[in-house]
Amino acid sequence: VQEGQSGSFSAGLGYGSDGGATVNLAFQQDNLFGTGESLQFSFDNSDTTRQLSLTFQDPYFTDDGISRTVGAFIRETDTSNQSSTSRYLASTRGANVRFGVPMSEFSTFRIGVGYERTELGTTGETPDEILDFIEEEGDTFNIYNLNLGFTYDTRNRTVFATDGSVQRFSLEAAIPGSDYTYYKLGYGLEFYKALTDRYTFSTTVRVDSGYGYGDYDNLPFFDRYFAGGVRTLRGYDTGSLGPRDSRDNASGGDYRTLGTVEVIFPPPFVEEPGATRLSLFTDFGNVFADTDSFDVDEFRGSYGVAFVWLSPVGPLTFSLANPYNDQEQDEKQRFQFTIGSIF
Repeated sequence: VQEGQSGSFSAGLGYGSDGGATVNLAFQQDNLFGTGESLQFSFDNSDTTRQLSLTFQDPYFTDDGISRTVGAFIRETDTSNQSSTSRYLASTRGANVRFGVPMSEFSTFRIGVGYERTELGTTGETPDEILDFIEEEGDTFNIYNLNLGFTYDTRNRTVFATDGSVQRFSLEAAIPGSDYTYYKLGYGLEFYKALTDRYTFSTTVRVDSGYGYGDYDNLPFFDRYFAGGVRTLRGYDTGSLGPRDSRDNASGGDYRTLGTVEVIFPPPFVEEPGATRLSLFTDFGNVFADTDSFDVDEFRGSYGVAFVWLSPVGPLTFSLANPYNDQEQDEKQRFQFTIGSIF
């Protein structure tokens, strides 16, 4: 028996239609000092966000298999380069600790606490709504988080699944003592069913909702939901859907509903499903100011074809989508892609 390598280093360059040019650096040391624990450091840089993070994980924190993950991060956000969303600056520092509790072969419960300090800034294009918010509430927020989650996963594999489903429930709350009190609820479903040896039917549903409490009625603008882009609703510019600010840019909302239906299959002339796949899809949904504003008639949709390749140098994702039920003010982006490489 020969022991494998316990450490890795990667550097990446890429370009995505949702974030422009990206640079990624990561270092991970598994089985730290022979304990089975792992330590990971990463740096990510895109047109809108720069982030440094450090994560320490003990997968067997207790004899019962409870895991513990401790993390810290620094994130700088500048949305000036994001053509379709509200313009502002944010500098965030944070740390958290999370525990994973296995409930059964298929289910896991997670609980965590964290702290974030966010300092806000403005640009010459910051909308009146954000300027008013900062004037009324201040430009610095200390948030103490409580996070709860439950996952039930019966998929036959986590990458390119062909059978089973995974359901995720989440609660994130800024608890009393925070400078702004609110909570967010989330539910996600992924379902897979093999139609034949080569074709798989898939559907996903995602519902997110946020609420203020105490002295507040809504989410703070810097923690709202957005929709549009290759990761949410293809065929529309990243984060461009939903409510708009005084400068006619997308400002996000407190409620979001998204769905996808796909038929997945390997490319022609590929005998066995492997590291590549094609899919015919339709995406639908939108983001709304709040639950009272929800209206199915306001759903946006798209249909098209997508290609994914788990290449040796990183994942490559392409989609060609045709929007439907779109409106004149919507910012459409029919061809979208994310490309990464490791060297």
